[in-house]
Amino acid sequence: MRVCTRRLGRVIVCLMVAVGLGLVLLSPTVADSPSVEAGISAMVKLDAKAFLVANDRKGPQEGTRLKVLAIRSGTLCEEPLSIEGLPVAQAPSDLEAACAIPGRDDDYLLAESGYYKGDYGRILLVQVVRKGGEWTAVLEGTFTPFPAPTGGSTPKPEQIEGMACVRTGDGKLRLVLARRGGPEKASEPPKPAVLVWGSLDDLGTAKPSFAAEGQAVLTPAPGPLGDRSAADLYLKPTSDDGWRVWTVATVDKGDLGPFRSLVYDAGKVVWDPQAGLAFVAEAIRPLWALEGVKVEALADPADAVDGTVLTIGTDDESYGGIWRPLLAPSGN
Repeated sequence: MRVCTRRLGRVIVCLMVAVGLGLVLLSPTVADSPSVEAGISAMVKLDAKAFLVANDRKGPQEGTRLKVLAIRSGTLCEEPLSIEGLPVAQAPSDLEAACAIPGRDDDYLLAESGYYKGDYGRILLVQVVRKGGEWTAVLEGTFTPFPAPTGGSTPKPEQIEGMACVRTGDGKLRLVLARRGGPEKASEPPKPAVLVWGSLDDLGTAKPSFAAEGQAVLTPAPGPLGDRSAADLYLKPTSDDGWRVWTVATVDKGDLGPFRSLVYDAGKVVWDPQAGLAFVAEAIRPLWALEGVKVEALADPADAVDGTVLTIGTDDESYGGIWRPLLAPSGN
């Protein structure tokens, strides 16, 4: 069922201000604004007007895990999606990352954050297409990028919260995963966010494969906000066949907040025919600071909205979430 409305709920939103390297004052405000009831924990662009979004419902929790958000005639529409070929008992748990696959139209990857008591820890390969005016999602395969950890559950700082797929100079596909960093418990010191990358093969089968080739600290602890340093990952292509690494740090004090987010540039991913893929860390460059919201999804610009350079989604827990196109950051 598709729902299109200008007002999907009354939610707390904030004044979003692009920042350079200086101090910026941000103030929250209350406004009628399109919201997503379950929040947005992952997002990937489908076409000029539509985005596939996921939420982080866990285990046996009822409710759809996927939706398509689309701009139609000046309104924001949402259409729930189920994944055909995936039994209800195997429904995704805690989806936290999504990405497109270069050269494979309509194919996307969705990542669960990690293992829980020896279960989950999967990346799903799905085909998402629009037929007869309706969107459909079909499961094509699953794989686990990492083995189950000792104890059966992935520690919070090691959970996957960002993912991007690139085609490197040798013609192969490589998957880049971002582990969130931050503390395991509020009383413990934060750990660094980490990038892990490797080859992605066997996509034409029900069991794609990932072979890790390298890793590097994305953002040293304590990170720009002293909490989670990588709540998503966006690789922005550059003219020299590399990718700028954009990610987002968040502060989450509880289901009622308060929340804080900082989208920032952490460096560059480069390709060398001899050395392979590598991450070159640089001094953190703040791009957008957002008060009162917890940004967990970064995606390509919304072509249907003039001037957009990045699209964000938030998971504001008890408040739901919002989708927003952003202007270029000022001072950059």
